[in-house]
This record gives sequence, C-alpha cells and structure tokens, in this order.
Amino acid sequence: MKRIIYCLFLFIALLISSFAFGGTVKQDPKLITGKLANGLTYYIYPNNYPKGEAVFRLFIKSGSVFENENQRGLAHFVEHMAFNGTKTFPGNALIRYLESKGAKFGQDLNAHTSFNETVYKLQLPTNDPGMVDTTMTILADWADGVTFDSTEIESERGVILSEWLSKTGPEQDAQNAFLMELLNKSRFSERLVIGDTAVIKHFPRQRICDYYQHWYHPQLMAVAVAGDVDVHQIKKLILEKFGPVKKVDHDNIPVYPISDYDSVAAKIVVHPSLQKIEYDQIQLLPETAPVVNEQTYRGYLLQVLLNRLMDARMNALSFENPPYAKASVSLSNFLNTKGVLLASVELTPTKIDSGIQTFSSQLEQMYRFGFIPLEIEKAKKSYLNALQRSANVKKPTPSMDYMDQLYACFYKGELLITPKTEYKLAKKYIGSIDSLTLVNFFHKMVKPQQTHYMITAFDRVASELPAEEKVLSMAADIRARAIAPYSKNMTIPEKLLAKEPKASKVAKETAVSQIQAQVLTLSNGATVIFRRSTTPNSPITLTAFRKGGLYALDSTDYVSGLYA
Repeated sequence: MKRIIYCLFLFIALLISSFAFGGTVKQDPKLITGKLANGLTYYIYPNNYPKGEAVFRLFIKSGSVFENENQRGLAHFVEHMAFNGTKTFPGNALIRYLESKGAKFGQDLNAHTSFNETVYKLQLPTNDPGMVDTTMTILADWADGVTFDSTEIESERGVILSEWLSKTGPEQDAQNAFLMELLNKSRFSERLVIGDTAVIKHFPRQRICDYYQHWYHPQLMAVAVAGDVDVHQIKKLILEKFGPVKKVDHDNIPVYPISDYDSVAAKIVVHPSLQKIEYDQIQLLPETAPVVNEQTYRGYLLQVLLNRLMDARMNALSFENPPYAKASVSLSNFLNTKGVLLASVELTPTKIDSGIQTFSSQLEQMYRFGFIPLEIEKAKKSYLNALQRSANVKKPTPSMDYMDQLYACFYKGELLITPKTEYKLAKKYIGSIDSLTLVNFFHKMVKPQQTHYMITAFDRVASELPAEEKVLSMAADIRARAIAPYSKNMTIPEKLLAKEPKASKVAKETAVSQIQAQVLTLSNGATVIFRRSTTPNSPITLTAFRKGGLYALDSTDYVSGLYA
C-alpha cells in the first residue's frame, strides 16, 4: 500500500511539474476559428478599426517548391491567371468590378507567390452586405474557379517573361547569392519562384490546370477575415462559398527540408551591380518552435531577449569608432522552414581586413561570454515596459495587424494571444532567463564548423578582398584567441540638471479649435502648442522647433552648424 501511495504521489508530482513548464496558453477569445468538412480552415477576427472596413485573405500552403520539373514557374503563373478570369468574373471583369467600387490594384487588391505559400489579398468596405458576399465569392473563385482561358494564358506569357527577364541574369545571380546560400542546395534552390523560360513559353493549358487542381485544395487552404464584420454572416458565407470545394486526397503532402551546413566554407561574390561590401557569417539552425504553450513561449521569449541584447550590444560598440560602417546580429526563421543565425557587417573599402577581424572578435566575445547583468536587466525592463504599454493601451489596433497574426496562425501554427496574456507570460518567465541561460544557449547554438562565411562586393575592390582561404583562417585565428569579457562602466547621475531652470508664466492663451489645441505664449517669449491626447494612456510626445536653421548661418559656420 505504501508503495502504491508513493508511486501515486510521484505521478502527481510529475504531472504538476509538466504543467508548470508546459501549461496551456489561452488564445484570444475574440478569434473565431474552425475547419470545414473538406479540410479548409477559417479564421474570423471581429475588429471595428477602421470602421466599416475589413481585410480578407485566402492563404494557400502551396508555391514553387511543389512544382514538377516541367511546371517550373507555374505556381506564380496561376496567381497571375487568378486576375484574368474566374467562373464568376470572366476576363478582367474582376479588376474592373473592384475598381468601380473604389479599390486600387496593389493597395486593396493584390497577391504574392513564394516557395511554399500563395496569398490572395483584399481590403474592402463592409457596410454593404452585398459587397461582403461578393468579396467572399471572389476568394472562393480564386480557390476553385480560375478558368485559365487559353487566350488569356497566351497574353500573360509575355507579362511573365518580362518579369523573368528583370529577375534573372548575372546581375540578379550576384544579388541572389545570399539567398542561394540560405537555401543550401535544397529543393528550394531548384525552384525559384520566377521559374524557367522554356516552361513559361511552351507549357500546354492542361499542365497549369494540373498544378492548380493538385495544389489548390481545401486541406492546404485557409480563409481569414479581420475587420468590422458580422461573424455569423461571415461563417455562413464561408460554409456556403467554400463548403462545395472538392476535397482532394493528399495523405502524403511532401515536406522539403533545408539542411544545416555540414562543413565550414567561405565564398566571395564580386559584381559591378552590387552597391556595398558586406561580410556575413551564416549558420543554419532548426526552426524555432511556434508558441502553443508556456514552454514554447519561454523559448520565444529567450529568442526575443537574445535579439534585443545582440542589437543593443552592436549599437553600443558602434560608438567606439570601429573600422566598419554598420553591423547586426539576429536569430530568426525564414520560409517557415528553417532558422538562421546571421551576423552581417558593412565594410569600408580601405579597412576590409581590420573590419572583418574587429567584427568577428566582437561576435566571439558575445558568443563566448554572453552579456553583463546591466545589459540583461536593461533589455528585460525595456521589453516588459513595451508589453505593459501594449497591454494597457486603449488605442484601437488596425485590422491589418490582426491579419499578420492570422498569417502566423495558419503558416506557423502559432496561437493568437492578447497583449495582456503575453505580458502576464513574460512576467512569469523573464526572471528564469539569466546570464548563465544565455551563455549556455550560445554554446549549444553556435557551431563554427557548420558556419558559412560570405563576402559580396562591387568589382572596384576585388583586388583588396581576402581570398576564401584567408577568410577561413582569420575566423579560426579569432576563435583561438584570448578575448577579454565585455565590460561597460556606467555612472547614473542623481540629477539630469545641476540647476533647475526658473519657470516662466503663461502670458497669453489662445484656442485653435481646428485641431483642439491651445497656444500658450510664455513670459520668456517661447510658444507652446498643447493638444491633449484623445485616448487614455497614450505616450506623451514632445517636439521642439526654432526658426532659422542652417540657412540662417553665415557660410563660414555651415560645417560647424551641421555638426552642432
């Protein structure tokens, strides 16, 4: 009996422990989400700012990476054809209709295709229920009603080829060198969105229809609406318009990974089209887990703090007059597929080697020793203050901001949480992230033998660039060097002013009704224009002006005026 009780106690303790580190996170209760019988996902976020307007999206987890060899470029071509005829709007009737309602192509009506996603975008008024109905019809037509008229296909070939010409060739290859390094010889690198000219010129109509029918299916789709809408009306329209879309059997949707680098390497790219000299250290990593519970939120919080700390460190070092122009370090995800630790520095033509060595030493110092308590506490306080302001602000959030979060829900598997929930989670876990946590994270994450080094530069400095072998030897030499930890002495004064200025009096007060402001003329001659915030807890903004400026100076004082 004692053994049973002990085992039960141990089980309960482990259960409590698991909840403590991986508790559930509540999604924003305003978000309405669901899935139709055919597999289509939907998101509805009611929000009345701006009033009488909503943002609509058709998300599709499909792009160029899913093309067969003889379909290269057709994912992008399908997107173009969606604006050249659907079952409800033949030809260019769709664009003509929306423009008649005040929509502007590019601003209110648009789309994009990437390697593994296609997104159709609308932003339209919602005051008229009929307009909302038509908008949902347009989205449904894009999902399952593009007609691929043969005449329109022939007309669009020229448009696509012109776009292809603008995005290919030696100049574009040089500019794409960094992207190809990130794609690391994966399937992505073989399926650039713009495609292949031979395919674009000669594909038969059935081939583009095959791609559309195979990859535009409800299991890979989501409809997202954020704005001033009637939730019940939108749910009814989604079921009515998208419910009939035929389900396609896709039990084995391919997953195309991007592998980590398996060795250290250096690459030099020189081309007259490049505008600057840039040195990059790139390490590919597993993608950061989406926020679905408290444990993954802590991982997200760690990454946020790390990026803030790295950014603050590089900003602080920029005041020490380093032999380079500007530098940055960041940890992020790309293509919803891969993580990347990227360190970049813009070099000056006369200090290429010293710029690389200084920047690399600063990175090594950070990777080896992490951050000092002063940096960490400042980053924590700054981030918590920002979250607190966001949680307490009464200013309305634009619907477009919520749509960005709905994108993350579908493509990344994130939860949409309220600012109040995020602030609460941050307060709970931020104390568990300390100097040792960050150092250990660096030591596990940073792998020099799986790092690629890259220099891209214009041709005028080609002779000044180090060879690839030298780049690797410089990196190895810095890693072997003895480097002192970072230190920063900071004295915080008790008072910002040794002597407080004598206060003036208000000599005259005038109302400016057009902007609900008051003009105060002070006894010392200064003028203050004051306008009270329209929403509570808004930031206080102070701006000062003085007549004259540089043009009021004598020419002999111009340079001094610039520096002043």
